[in-house]
Amino acid sequence: MYLGAASCISYQDTFGGENPWSTLAEVTAESQLLQPDYKEFVSPAALRRMSSALKMGVAGGKSCLQKAGLESCDAITVGTGLGCVRDTLKFMKVMYEEAEAGLSPTSFIQSTHNSIAGQIALLLGNHGYNMTHVQGGLSLGYALSDAELLIGEGDAETVLVGAVDEKTEELVELLTKLAATANYELPTIGEGGAFFLASKERLPSSIAKVVELSMTNDPTVTPKSVTPPLSRGGTGSLNQGQSEEKLPSLQGGVGGGQADLVLSNTGEGFNYVKYSGEHFTSIGFGLFLALKAFEAGKVDNPYVSFNHPKRILVHHQLLGQEMSILLETV
Repeated sequence: MYLGAASCISYQDTFGGENPWSTLAEVTAESQLLQPDYKEFVSPAALRRMSSALKMGVAGGKSCLQKAGLESCDAITVGTGLGCVRDTLKFMKVMYEEAEAGLSPTSFIQSTHNSIAGQIALLLGNHGYNMTHVQGGLSLGYALSDAELLIGEGDAETVLVGAVDEKTEELVELLTKLAATANYELPTIGEGGAFFLASKERLPSSIAKVVELSMTNDPTVTPKSVTPPLSRGGTGSLNQGQSEEKLPSLQGGVGGGQADLVLSNTGEGFNYVKYSGEHFTSIGFGLFLALKAFEAGKVDNPYVSFNHPKRILVHHQLLGQEMSILLETV
């Protein structure tokens, strides 16, 4: 499966296609999400009814297809940890304050997790396969594996794969209280969206090939005892669960070769979460940076230095859920 034509909305200036490696700045609580002019992708009338998650999803998805030179795609898969949480909270507040009377259906419709993928399909006029995956920190991983299955079984040749999560004051307040109760150092909470075009054949917009996609889930792991055991299946490209054969260590040993660059939120390798903020699908930003690294070919800045990477490992670990994506340049 090939990946390319990536679009990303984050705290870094990535959406316009500039090389984000030269402009990275650490995210703080005061950092603001850098958003494009959404009117380029959606009519002003429709924008007024969209939450930030929907705007990110629609703009990111449409921009991704434009970069690939496509008007539509065969399928759409989106991963999200919390979906349109702002609309969910808005609907619940109105329901409580109005005693369940006089509710607007708009907030309810847009509060569902699949509203992001659904809205993209509506604006594209796409009637193909459309699926949203909500598995916490593994959400993007399942969206990618879904695309891989669709392509492998011949049901699609091009799949728009995305990841979107938004941040609200209520969410930050709740997470802060939970972290204090668990005696856990809460990372800087972020938000953002990233979209990629997955294809069966190599396209002019293709940047890398997915060599390995590995996911593990151990809900018994506590934040204080997390360790990074990356597992892989011996021959399969997708592995869910533990395995005796290890994926490359984060220092660079990779089963069938070497990882020239490691992007990981564990602090081993380049910690991309410092520049995106932590959220369930922040690995989307890491994956975007990996593709941009292949495009740049050579990056030399205060944060990381490399020349002509051939393989890049992107890794994310959050509350017992862990995934890694091994990419190879094409």
